[in-house]
Amino acid sequence: MRPLFQTTADRLLGERVTPASREAAEQGEWPAALWQEIEDSGLTFALVREDFGGAEASWNDVFPIAVAAGKYAAPVPLLETLLVNALLDQADFEPPLGPSTLSTDTLTLADGRVSGTLENAAFARQADHVLCTVQDGERVKWALLKQSDGAISDEALNIAREPRDNLTFSNAKPVALLERPASTLDPLLAGGALMRAAQIAGALEAITNMAVEYAGERVQFGRSISKFQAIQQMLAQLAEHAALSYTATDRAFGEGLSDPDRLPLAVAKAVTSEAAGQGAQIAHAVHGAIGFTYEHALHHFTRRLWSWRSEFGSQSVWTSQLGRAACARGSASVWPAVTADRWTD
Repeated sequence: MRPLFQTTADRLLGERVTPASREAAEQGEWPAALWQEIEDSGLTFALVREDFGGAEASWNDVFPIAVAAGKYAAPVPLLETLLVNALLDQADFEPPLGPSTLSTDTLTLADGRVSGTLENAAFARQADHVLCTVQDGERVKWALLKQSDGAISDEALNIAREPRDNLTFSNAKPVALLERPASTLDPLLAGGALMRAAQIAGALEAITNMAVEYAGERVQFGRSISKFQAIQQMLAQLAEHAALSYTATDRAFGEGLSDPDRLPLAVAKAVTSEAAGQGAQIAHAVHGAIGFTYEHALHHFTRRLWSWRSEFGSQSVWTSQLGRAACARGSASVWPAVTADRWTD
């Protein structure tokens, strides 16, 4: 199933997502035709059981979808919707059609009504539904809310000009209240980190290809700059960051959101968040001044890298997770975890 998803995602996003469509999205235009094609392809229901109309795929199967979303800088909440649908399916609730988003913020539940503000929710203004955590006394649950039952209190953008809105609810009746699976780590946070890591891996692949192509075409002192040793070294470093990010995230998708082992997930988000900053720096150094112009496509990816690296936990957040886990288990656990690629206790 994984090759099929890879072919479908690459074909659809590769053909439909263009610099012009990304620029239009930055100006506030919702790519309705693109979204309809994505839904018609079944990509957003890939992780959903067949009884609910999905493909019942594994996390390993959908890894190419997540990478393609970053590789083509798709200006839609494809991965947010994919994740929300997967979590709703896990909670035995049939996912709704349409774009969805999520938030790791916790709202208040009182008398069956939800109140509070979700900050920096991705694509909230275009989403039909939002999944979040609610506090019900001593219990923590998930609430699926209609976006239209809330109010966008602050229409904000990240530096890639992707919507990151504050969405406020006041005594809103949820579409569903669901039991959150017992877990040592919030599945909304873990799933979001997994998706962002894959997007970073895809975007790094894209800028590596762009840098290699540009270096081969740009002539300086009578030869292409790709012939200069300094440029070759930078391209090699960029390729290393891309390959490491892809490999680490592929491994984490193989683990999915299983509990309690979070080692692959933490490593993937920490590695990709670090690579995002360094990879973008190298790509701009290779491109020189032209890479900073709005007319060149490079910034569509580097601005996303700079944004995605801190969403759902920055590098320091996830390296701290690793450090605390190692300290809790003791120094003797570290080398076995490295060699086994998981905590072995």
